[in-house]
Amino acid sequence: MSSELIAFEPGGVALADRDAEPPAIVAEAGDAARFAYAEFFQAELGNEHTHRAYRRAVDRFLDWCDARGLQLHRISPAHVGEYVRTLMTEPRRTKTGEVLVRPASKPMQKLHLAAIRQFFDRLVAGTSSC
Repeated sequence: MSSELIAFEPGGVALADRDAEPPAIVAEAGDAARFAYAEFFQAELGNEHTHRAYRRAVDRFLDWCDARGLQLHRISPAHVGEYVRTLMTEPRRTKTGEVLVRPASKPMQKLHLAAIRQFFDRLVAGTSSC
């Protein structure tokens, strides 16, 4: 177990993951992509619950893309569609590590789509101005 201190907000929500490193696929895409990722998760998502849910959804999608050898600038709507289909068919892990065989619910699918769309909106806006 680590003896590292973690800052807490009122209500007990850990702030440590706001400063977490981006997934490898983002880091490999360059400084503009890293900046857009950090800006999206540190500045745009004020609500901690939304922040955590979107962070899990975006990171899971980006890890899925990275596992398929995709580069960030090559991700297309077809890849997002394929990813959502995997949410409906592949087993997934809960926060506690339990494996769920059932498909993701419609609200979960919509959450993932909203998070991915907003992330790519920020990515396009952030990298086009650099």
